Amino acid sequence: MLKRWLCTATLWVCLAGCGIGNVPADPASPGNGRSVSAQGQPALLLTPDATAYAELSEAIARLMEMNQVMLAEDAFTETSVLTLERKAHTDPQGRPLMGRSLEKPVTVELQRLAGECVIVHLATGQRIALPSVRCQAR
Repeated sequence: MLKRWLCTATLWVCLAGCGIGNVPADPASPGNGRSVSAQGQPALLLTPDATAYAELSEAIARLMEMNQVMLAEDAFTETSVLTLERKAHTDPQGRPLMGRSLEKPVTVELQRLAGECVIVHLATGQRIALPSVRCQAR
């Protein structure tokens, strides 16, 4: 009888523990790959020209606390989200100096918020307005 009771109690504890992990995450919480603000809408560039990319590069560099960021020519034209990694330091032969990088990539999103374009660091929620960039909500 005691053995049956222990088995039943153990089963209930295991099932209760499994249920704890099934709590749905808040879709607006930072770091889950989604927009931090419910007000901002994902957006795409309307005019992907040199001026827009210069302003985007400068803003993203500020968010990442870097001197400069290199963007592809088609960034933010097909998707509003961009994931960036720091370039590995290399020796003159192109070999990595420090081995494997353990730094996590940074994800940013172009959004349309209150009639203007903003770039948002999804992990921190930091945003920078882009007054010269023209974008359209998706």
